[in-house]
Amino acid sequence: MYLDLKSYFDRVVIITLRQRQDQFRRLIDEITKMPWPFAQPELFINIHGEKLGVPQGWSHGPGAWGCLCSHREVLQSAFREEVKRILVLEDDCTFAPNFVSKIVRFLEAVPENWEQLMLGGQLCNEYPAMVVSPDIAKISHCTRTHCYALQGSAIRSLWLEWNRVGFNAHCDWVMAEWQEHHRVFAPIPFLAGQISGQSSINGYQQMTRFWSARDPGQSDKFAMPTRETLADQYGSPCHHFIHSGKFGDIIYALPAIRAVGGGVIWMDDCRSLTQMNVTPAVVQNIKPLLLAQPYIKDVRFCTTRQPGFGINLNGFRNRGTGNLWSDVMRMLNLPFQSAATPWISVKKSRRASVIVNRSFRYRNPKFPWKDVVSAHGKEMAFIGMDDEYTDFCVNVGMVPRIFVSDLLEAAEIIAGADLFVGNQSCLLAIAQGMHQHVICEAWPRDCNVRTLNPNATYVFDSGPVTQTANA
Repeated sequence: MYLDLKSYFDRVVIITLRQRQDQFRRLIDEITKMPWPFAQPELFINIHGEKLGVPQGWSHGPGAWGCLCSHREVLQSAFREEVKRILVLEDDCTFAPNFVSKIVRFLEAVPENWEQLMLGGQLCNEYPAMVVSPDIAKISHCTRTHCYALQGSAIRSLWLEWNRVGFNAHCDWVMAEWQEHHRVFAPIPFLAGQISGQSSINGYQQMTRFWSARDPGQSDKFAMPTRETLADQYGSPCHHFIHSGKFGDIIYALPAIRAVGGGVIWMDDCRSLTQMNVTPAVVQNIKPLLLAQPYIKDVRFCTTRQPGFGINLNGFRNRGTGNLWSDVMRMLNLPFQSAATPWISVKKSRRASVIVNRSFRYRNPKFPWKDVVSAHGKEMAFIGMDDEYTDFCVNVGMVPRIFVSDLLEAAEIIAGADLFVGNQSCLLAIAQGMHQHVICEAWPRDCNVRTLNPNATYVFDSGPVTQTANA
């Protein structure tokens, strides 16, 4: 079958941020050198979440809100103008070697009634791909929006899904659920990845990443080994702990892990519990910090578990009667005093006297942030994501920022400071774990991060208190 690739897609759109034109020029340069087989791309300037502002109830930051609004507008324009097929790229998209020959082979073989093509993406491990030919997989629950195509009524259908009233999730999470009821196909392997650089959504420095569409019948290098293999690797007895995140929850589980003798932590992808897409790259962000603790033997990513094997720490989510750390203690019938001493130890890196972080969730509008900056601004530095930092500077005050490569580096900087100030976040959990001096912007609805740290102060509606945990 001959395909006229220049007319295959009625419209090709590149979504880019105005302040990230370097990314756009890089992608155009890559496309030009191919040469590009499809129609000339149109430029769409990403809606800036900071300037637009986020609606009440949105908890994923302005970067994610701007991304959602941009993709909605691109699709709305397409179905209004009766576009039959559209290819959407984000400016951090990059293509596999020999992309042109591979995409021709894929498009010639893919069923003509496809509704979405995920030329790049990341599959949720709970929903493996179904291989329909050597080069094609039928998929669902595939996240990422850096390179996807839509056809026919699916353009309007996904737009409607992204406009549902009341949802509070990243646009690709919503799309992944939508895929379960539509004909979605992907090449094996994916032909588009994401280039290295700083994410416009979460602010982290990312490596160039290509994910794969896997057949459930294929061997999976991330499957949990057999009991015998684990015994050979780590000795026996050795405790194995299952945890699906998020990072702060894992940090608060550490005193319980230490109390039973430590062992190996297995992180798996179970977004139905956490809305956190755990991948090997995500695990690598926290792994160096965990391995720095003498009671942790290893930290590994897994996609499948040995039935009934290990200690599943996700059970703490069914309790919710106290604080995050004490819920894990209750689950394992451990004495609370096991958490009376610091459970995180790292070397100190002196970068600032006061380290601050403020995420978009769990805020207390009565916390005196401007007074804190007024008192400590000259000796203060911020660690966190791009959108968090921008929000802090705009709404609180300008302070310097420290970039970190992973959570171990962040922990070392927190350890080297005299004080940590922040709301209920992963970085607060780290500061609590080392019994650093802490001032916590306590969320009035549920301050579930009070530990036995004697150096912690919690600021509620009524003002500061210095009590420790009411476990």
